[in-house]
Amino acid sequence: MRRRRVVQQDLTQREVLMLSATHFTLRQAADLSKATATLLLLALSYVVGSSFNPFIYFRF
Repeated sequence: MRRRRVVQQDLTQREVLMLSATHFTLRQAADLSKATATLLLLALSYVVGSSFNPFIYFRF
């Protein structure tokens, strides 16, 4: 288990180094930002949607 965690950490560090060494154009950076924001919104809506019960908060 420890070996897998170390490998994952090394992989993450390599990915961060690759991104920091890459020179994006303005359009590429904007597209990457949009994709990241979309993924964050989807993840947030999944978490909120799976735990949100409207019957607790609203009386129909």
